Amino acid sequence: MNDDHGKVMNTLLRMIVPMRREFGRNLDVKHFLHDLEYRQDIISQALQSQDTRLRDYAQYVEKLLAGPRTAANGKKDWAIDRPMPV
Repeated sequence: MNDDHGKVMNTLLRMIVPMRREFGRNLDVKHFLHDLEYRQDIISQALQSQDTRLRDYAQYVEKLLAGPRTAANGKKDWAIDRPMPV
């Protein structure tokens, strides 16, 4: 497990209770790590939260999962379009 994977896991665990309280949604960490559509849905919902911490967690996880990618123009591009490494 690399350092970013550990950071993602830690942050996801911190998101479980706020997601349940605000949205009535159970965040399944294992499902989140392996299902891109589910991941995007959770992050999208968390980014709409009234809770600043939950929004911050979602942005942080999104950034960690994306990692820096070099676009055609040479600039770094952040996206969450790949599965989490196992």
